[in-house]
Amino acid sequence: MTTGEFRIRFWGVRGSIATCSADICRYGGETISMEVTCGKRTLVFDVGSGGRRLGNDLTARGISDVDVFISHYHYDHVEGLPFFHPLYREECKIRIHSGHGTDKTTTCSLVRGFIAPPYFPICPDMFRADWTCHDMKVGAQHDIGDGITINTFALNHPGCATGYRIGYGGRSIAIVTDNEHVIGKTDEALGKFIAGADLVVYDAMFTDLELPSYVGFGHSTWEEGARLCDAFKAGKLALIHHRPLRTDSELDALNAEAGARRPGTFFARQGQEIIIA
Repeated sequence: MTTGEFRIRFWGVRGSIATCSADICRYGGETISMEVTCGKRTLVFDVGSGGRRLGNDLTARGISDVDVFISHYHYDHVEGLPFFHPLYREECKIRIHSGHGTDKTTTCSLVRGFIAPPYFPICPDMFRADWTCHDMKVGAQHDIGDGITINTFALNHPGCATGYRIGYGGRSIAIVTDNEHVIGKTDEALGKFIAGADLVVYDAMFTDLELPSYVGFGHSTWEEGARLCDAFKAGKLALIHHRPLRTDSELDALNAEAGARRPGTFFARQGQEIIIA
């Protein structure tokens, strides 16, 4: 039963490093950050450079209660966290979640580790919000209240990364960013994780033709995303983590090819919003 609005908005879709040039304006140059609305709840997935604009927008909308889920701590997924405006508002309550992937680190130690001199001029002690850190067991389902479940999956990426599947009102969004598949082999476990999802957000850093030159970099292709969604009967496919120098015209061509190959597939644009009906 539908219990409220369920939507995703892309605030950053670029991979590796933020990029600014005249030929990437339409798809955007900010790194990964996504906002998911589940009824009255606001969830943020990754806080790359796109997270700065997202945070400012949350403040403008008066949203003061936010759950932040971090897939991993490579810069392009967390560089916006020190600039996330709600963290500096006393009235805000921010919960930061991650499956950090080791027995020696915690979400809190990782956040404090990179938001600190000499890497950054301030530390989290200057946050004014009521902020807390939560470690997630990867491979488990987590109930975060208000009818929202978060399933987690261990992705194949250097240093570990976590995939998330958000369930709400009988619908679901699977977020698979930064995952390398084995060429020519179907990842059955990942397929089961995304099976039947209404929307799959998938790592499309490379193409099938490019990937053999980048084995070990920790990324996948749009073609593999389409194959997985077909094989495991998922719904729409949104492709993200665009290569830093992939131009608008190049992405237009890939977008047309992907849409023709599998209707409902698209290369996501910064600012794009999808409502899960």
